[in-house]
Amino acid sequence: MSDTRLVFVALRVRDLEASARLYRDGFGIPVQEGQPPEPHAEVSWTEGAYLHFALFPADGGPPTTNQHVGFLVDDIESAHVRAAAAGAAVVHAPRDEPWGRTAAYRDLDGNLVTLTQRARPLRVAGVDPPVDFAKITNRESAAICAQCHMQSAIREPGAQDEGRLPHLRQRTYSEFLRKAFYKDGRFRETTFIMESFMRSACFRKGQAHCGSCHNPHLTGQPGNHASLKFAANPDEMCLQCHAQFRSNVERRTCHRAESEGSRCQSCHMPVVKEDTPISK
Repeated sequence: MSDTRLVFVALRVRDLEASARLYRDGFGIPVQEGQPPEPHAEVSWTEGAYLHFALFPADGGPPTTNQHVGFLVDDIESAHVRAAAAGAAVVHAPRDEPWGRTAAYRDLDGNLVTLTQRARPLRVAGVDPPVDFAKITNRESAAICAQCHMQSAIREPGAQDEGRLPHLRQRTYSEFLRKAFYKDGRFRETTFIMESFMRSACFRKGQAHCGSCHNPHLTGQPGNHASLKFAANPDEMCLQCHAQFRSNVERRTCHRAESEGSRCQSCHMPVVKEDTPISK
């Protein structure tokens, strides 16, 4: 593939001063007086792909006409008001096109000038990217993870629900059969992992978020499919907040410190077998 590409665009204009003013004040192009020897107005874009744009006087020759140049703007509605106020001949007001919302004008020499609104990055579960998890709430963090780790067979949004995420569709708990829950209220299916987390005191009172215990970017830990930060010492998932229980574990659990009975999950996240009373 050739690496040849466009780096310079120039228009010949009848009235350099008036044209420069229209492009600068009307279209928002920050043209400035160019360097000698030939008088002209110019601007260079150096971030990303380099491009130089210039206006030169026709000097008695034919001006550039019936050509088309286009520019990106941040706010097409404001840009349209500015262009019209500066005297640009409006070809059409902002409208939706396949390439983005665009308005079109004629410059003083009849060239077509289009302004297109710069595409905004898609929001991630209601949060503007790039996402800095250290600067968002635990609810916003949960909403991002919930895009995948939530109810997997949703058809319609629920009307009322405790802690419902407004950016995601989810049914109210009352719409599910009693068999969807264990007798202690926990969900049976792992597709409800986010709902279970959002009902926990860790989330509701402790402001815990998914990243408190998980890191999806962990490397060098084969077999750690859940991306746990503390796979080798699961108690740390609890003790990072409940540090007061690090010492004298046996007094709290009534089991030897090294035994399974002293593991946090043994009491707080026990495995439920289908043939036990709680599962029926």
